[in-house]
Amino acid sequence: MQNLEQLSVEKMNEVDLMIQNQVALTKSVAESMYVQEELSSEGDASRVIDYLGMIFKNANGLYENFFVTRGSDGFADGLNGATLQP
Repeated sequence: MQNLEQLSVEKMNEVDLMIQNQVALTKSVAESMYVQEELSSEGDASRVIDYLGMIFKNANGLYENFFVTRGSDGFADGLNGATLQP
């Protein structure tokens, strides 16, 4: 029984670490000067789309629903706008 409890604690620690990593990535993208500059300009989202596309590709598709909004409007995602609502 002790081994099962130890295994359970280890798995929970792994899940917690994974969640912390996801929060850190989300914050780093949201607070990125690069993304902030693109959001504050009136230009198109192509550079941010490329950036999110790189994250999507490097994570083997894990971030297919990772997107950036400007207010309540979708601005960019890693799938060339495929997950954004018009």
